[in-house]
Amino acid sequence: MKLDPVTQVTILELSEAQARMDGLEARRQSSPERAELTSLLAERAALRTSTARSRLSARDLGVDVKKLESDLDKLRRREDEDRRSLDHAEDAEVRRDLEHDLASTRRRREELEHHIADVRDIRDAHEINVGADSDELEDRIRLAEKRVADADLDMQAQVDGLKRRMEELRGTVDAKLLSRYDKITAETGIGVARLDGRTCLSCYMELDASTMRNFETLPAEEVVTCPECSAWLVRPVTLNAADEANKR
Repeated sequence: MKLDPVTQVTILELSEAQARMDGLEARRQSSPERAELTSLLAERAALRTSTARSRLSARDLGVDVKKLESDLDKLRRREDEDRRSLDHAEDAEVRRDLEHDLASTRRRREELEHHIADVRDIRDAHEINVGADSDELEDRIRLAEKRVADADLDMQAQVDGLKRRMEELRGTVDAKLLSRYDKITAETGIGVARLDGRTCLSCYMELDASTMRNFETLPAEEVVTCPECSAWLVRPVTLNAADEANKR
């Protein structure tokens, strides 16, 4: 296929503009600002999960505390009843049984009081954990979002400039040729690239000497393709011819 050098350089510029746009999008997705925001959002999700679990645990422990306190009240009442009974008991065996029951009840009451105190401490710890550090984290997220927005704004300005230039270039290219360019770009990723020495700047493969010798025999108007990736290659001779044509 033959194309005048100026047209070849035009579609080369179009292809390179698309590649720069793709590079900007890749940079936008992998920018340090976005990585920081992603990390903070993951931290917030983990905190929300932890908060939900702590809230549920605190609620369950609150129910446990109420039940234990009810059991404690029963032991205290039994302890009081044993003391009152002892005050009036005269039979030695009855007194012995009451004293044994009183000692046992007192021991169980003291153990339960310690257990309730421990459960309360655990419940309070879960309540403290509910929403802990969330305000500070939200401030960090807002700051990270602003940094991402600022970085995106700068990149978007570059993308918008490239889009405008691509529209200008597409407006100068024949519709059928543009359709062929779009097709090969969809197939190869980079449809048109420079030939830098022996290297195809689409697939970055080094072409063999036989292919290079064949290219050297062809006029500047001849469109050559990379034998590795099938991209159209714009050779230095074509670039020089386009420069000369633009100077006229």
